[in-house]
Amino acid sequence: MLKRIFLLVALVTVMAAVPAAALDFEQKQWYGQGIVALPMGNFGDFANLGIGAGIGVLVPHSPEFSFRGEVSYIYFTTEDFSFLGESADVSASQIPITALAQYNLADSEIYLLGGLGLVMAKLSIDYPTVSGIDLGGGVSDTQTEIGITLGAGTKLKPNLSLEGRLNMVGDGNSISANLGWFF
Repeated sequence: MLKRIFLLVALVTVMAAVPAAALDFEQKQWYGQGIVALPMGNFGDFANLGIGAGIGVLVPHSPEFSFRGEVSYIYFTTEDFSFLGESADVSASQIPITALAQYNLADSEIYLLGGLGLVMAKLSIDYPTVSGIDLGGGVSDTQTEIGITLGAGTKLKPNLSLEGRLNMVGDGNSISANLGWFF
């Protein structure tokens, strides 16, 4: 796992260093975003709706290309889980840290996104007490995986955008709608 993280950091560093000389950091735009995510695959078997927020920065490269960096937090509601007739408290969350490239379509408010990043995922289960017997409290697992993001968006207003994204993260895949406010 450490080897994959090192490889990802090296790849993102090289990708950022090549166009860095042409990036217009004076024209950067900070943004906040609200996120609604729907889990897919195995992740969708126990997780339901995800709600989150994030912050990021957009740095223009040319009229067609911009580069973005963002960090978000997404909390997923979960299915009811019962153990010997008692409900267990289950929680799931993700913290994606993503580097994105944005391609602006000519003469359009629509743009395409693609990115790579690290996603820290956490799953916790707190077991109930059954008939006065403590079942050991619970378990918690945290993993960091490489994530890939693909999507498209549109500018609703000069400082407001709406994006649809496919987030691929091992077994934690999701589709999301991201509403961004640029300031």
